[in-house]
Amino acid sequence: MKKISDDYHVHYEEKRLWEQTRWLGVPIWKNPCDLLIFQELIFKVKPEVIIETGTKFGGSAVFFASVLKLMHCDGKVITMDPIDQLGNDFYDVPISIRGNIRINLVDSLNEHMLQLAYMHAFNKRTMVVLDSWHSEDHVLKELEAYHKFVSVGSYLVVEDTHINNPIKWNHSNGGPGAAVKRFLTKHTNFEVDRDCEKLVWTFNPGGFLKRMY
Repeated sequence: MKKISDDYHVHYEEKRLWEQTRWLGVPIWKNPCDLLIFQELIFKVKPEVIIETGTKFGGSAVFFASVLKLMHCDGKVITMDPIDQLGNDFYDVPISIRGNIRINLVDSLNEHMLQLAYMHAFNKRTMVVLDSWHSEDHVLKELEAYHKFVSVGSYLVVEDTHINNPIKWNHSNGGPGAAVKRFLTKHTNFEVDRDCEKLVWTFNPGGFLKRMY
């Protein structure tokens, strides 16, 4: 089964099919199977805050906010990116959904941004999704900076651990997967939740981390 999944995974990457995926009209560069898992996690955790690094076109922020809206939750999505790539399609999303998204045009490791994230996450059920630059060193820095905001029982999701497993990317060094392995050797209160990989095909193998205590 994994061989079938990996072969299709490579095909999906080579054809850049992820660039053709949209949510409510907004480009969302995520695996459709992972989106279903995200929906399950959001429903289970019922986060009051979702912190996302790497806004890109805003599709995943809109997805998270729309799931929260369907749940009748007043949760907020805090997303950040140093480059503004939001298009008209993002601003065409109904304000009832878009109004729960806070856009921050800043690097994820900016000290002011970290203070802002702390303010939003303080005493709130918080989930964190890391999806900015995918080098091993950068992802490890984000892990060290943002893991403290994750609530017990909630999730820290590291995107694109499929780099080098099975997808090759020349700018990644060890990539997010290597960063996760280094992080877990120091932070035993987080564990990989393999149940999040039950659909087999995922961009985030070993990247769904649950905070246990």
